[in-house]
Amino acid sequence: MCEEAASIAAANTFSSTLYSEGCLSKITDKIEKHLFTIIVAGISIAVIQIFGFVFSLVLCCAVSGRDY
Repeated sequence: MCEEAASIAAANTFSSTLYSEGCLSKITDKIEKHLFTIIVAGISIAVIQIFGFVFSLVLCCAVSGRDY
């Protein structure tokens, strides 16, 4: 595979099909570009989970009739 890519690049044919940038750098750039949105989404999900936990405890206490 690498030999084929080298020969294609040497012949300068189909060079538009070869990728010159790796996946890791692309993913890192995307994460850095959308970091604020990712953080806000994570915090929002955490807050919703905490509210759900609190409300489930309140409901459990109301249904069972015991104080925890």
